[in-house]
Amino acid sequence: MEFIVISDLHVNEHPIFRNGEGRNLSLKIIEDCLDQVWDYAKKVDGPVIHTGDLFDMRNKIPVNLVAFTQKMFSKCSNKIYLLKGTSFHDGEADNYNGNIFSLQKDFETFDVPTGIYSNKGFVFYFLPSVPKSKLLEAIEIFKNKTGKNDNKLTRIVFGHSALAGAKTLAYEASSDESLSKKDLDFFHFGFFGHYHKYQEVWNNFFQVGSPYRVDFSERMDPKGFIHFKDGKVKFIPLQIPDMVQIDIDKHFRPYRGKIKDTFFKFVITGDSDFVNGFDSPMMEKQFYELGALGIRCERKITGLDAADQAREIRIRKEDSPLKMLNRYVDLMEEEDRLGGLDKQRILRIGKLAMEKGTE
Repeated sequence: MEFIVISDLHVNEHPIFRNGEGRNLSLKIIEDCLDQVWDYAKKVDGPVIHTGDLFDMRNKIPVNLVAFTQKMFSKCSNKIYLLKGTSFHDGEADNYNGNIFSLQKDFETFDVPTGIYSNKGFVFYFLPSVPKSKLLEAIEIFKNKTGKNDNKLTRIVFGHSALAGAKTLAYEASSDESLSKKDLDFFHFGFFGHYHKYQEVWNNFFQVGSPYRVDFSERMDPKGFIHFKDGKVKFIPLQIPDMVQIDIDKHFRPYRGKIKDTFFKFVITGDSDFVNGFDSPMMEKQFYELGALGIRCERKITGLDAADQAREIRIRKEDSPLKMLNRYVDLMEEEDRLGGLDKQRILRIGKLAMEKGTE
């Protein structure tokens, strides 16, 4: 028995950068990742399982992105199982078209706990994202339905939950929300989505991770997918763009590392004069000219609390209310997913509001 496990594609969310080519770049990264997975899957005699959070429901997903996902998955000749992630990401069965249920006609999807028996000595259990209490109830039902013959099978569970002890740079699974080793002692192997960092949390139980980096808390994480064969688990790394954080203070020296095909985050730290006087737009321009894929800039003014920092950044000398409004509208336009934003109308209303404020 063998299969491939991937997770947390978040098709319309990754990466967080909208600079440069914007969404086209995001989709290209997804396409490149999946092409690598499908090329590998050609030599795997078994299914591909995605363990949840295929989309991102915070934004209604255009039909063309659902079509893109169907097209990308149709390149794979293996059988595909889609496990429902959180409703926040994968939606509900009666929701609009941008959720995993719109793909049911092409792939097998699981939104309730389900067991599938194999003729090869294995049984698959699917635990979609539901409250922990419901997961524990489902596991008890699985146990109660197990017969003598079932005890001779290797039981493999796929889920979308944090495992107790799982860690990322930004998060650590808490005991009240996560599944413990004791909760899952009925199973021999476990593969879970939700946390984006690949890790073996305890023996034979894994957080699958996501196939690319969504933010800088993941910049050092290994990214790839899992290949299971005859009881052995192998992590297969993927070739993906790097993410580099550059910390800039008064001792900063010019960056000498790789720039092309890399995402960057500039963190500028110092007193008000240093932070506001640092020419980050010029540095961004130089990096883009050298092939950077996207750049984010964060400013930290020492000696100020968070509210003062935000206020200080808003009133930088080079900013006028009109410049701030234009930047805000540009960002809205960049994030507009349905193409219905009336930029000129927003600008007109904004200018009227500013005029009212000066009367």
